[in-house]
Amino acid sequence: MSLVSIVIPIYNAEEFLEKCLNSILEQSFREWELILINDGSTDRSLEICKAYQAKDTRFQVFSQPNAGPSAARNLGVEKSKTEYIAFVDADDWLDENYLKFLIEPLLSDSKIDMVICDYIELSKYNPNGNYLHHLPENLRNRKISSFDYANFLFTGVNGVLWGKIFKNSIIRNNNLKLDSRIRLSEDLIFILEYLIYTNYIFSISDNLYFYNRLQENNLSGLLKMSHINDLKLTNEAFMKLAPSLNINTENIIKMRTAELLKKLSYDTVLSKGIWSSSKKELKQISILTNRFNDLPIGNKKDEIHVFLLRNKQFLLDRVFVNAFESLNLARLMIKKNILK
Repeated sequence: MSLVSIVIPIYNAEEFLEKCLNSILEQSFREWELILINDGSTDRSLEICKAYQAKDTRFQVFSQPNAGPSAARNLGVEKSKTEYIAFVDADDWLDENYLKFLIEPLLSDSKIDMVICDYIELSKYNPNGNYLHHLPENLRNRKISSFDYANFLFTGVNGVLWGKIFKNSIIRNNNLKLDSRIRLSEDLIFILEYLIYTNYIFSISDNLYFYNRLQENNLSGLLKMSHINDLKLTNEAFMKLAPSLNINTENIIKMRTAELLKKLSYDTVLSKGIWSSSKKELKQISILTNRFNDLPIGNKKDEIHVFLLRNKQFLLDRVFVNAFESLNLARLMIKKNILK
């Protein structure tokens, strides 16, 4: 009988899907079921899933019209039948001991309600992988309270569903679902809701999850003006959930607002180029930015960008952003040639 459900939402993931599925087949812990949710893919993803299903009865494949990863994960939770549940992204993959190491603390201590592990980030800047940690060294390989962990959710990639294992009973008994209306930090909101009903989290320092950013290019993952509404929805959710977890929301909301406005304006310029008609959008962002004069700025690049934005120097800003990205691209090409 399976003990862990692994839920994978899939949308046009054919390039890395087999690597992902093979890493699950190679798990040293064998008591799992795999729930694959095809979210309206138009490539070979569904065909690949069905081929694996034909060879292993632990594979379950479900399809839905494209509704986004949150709706796909909700369907996966609904279909799961096990005591524990984990989420994996279709273009990522796992160390062979991922499930074994994550489930051991849950089986040995009933007060532990979630286990997290560290990860390896692969990107065009570091294709061999960068070994990264969720928590400070003094909080690794130990049990920490849900309240203590909640304050780290807003740093790095702590607020994502992957790299974690959950108790299915907590999700089901409290009717926890991802909000499919939100396309920004929906994972984080789900985890905050989950933590309200938990006692302790166990952190493993082993880097067991491979976070794949190799497919990302300069225009992938760019923010759009519609994300301002997503920020509003997520901030409202934080305000509602924070008191239950003793989180100070004021600084967190300021930090998240600053990061979104900086990235949104930067991405607007980057996606439309120097001479394009991005002036209207930049004016809107400039107005929002000037409402928050005490927002944290960050590094020198952000400082120059925000200064030009606040002073409505939109053409100069477009020249600066595109020149900076061109320089970054040139550095990357030089680095690749040196490493050959």
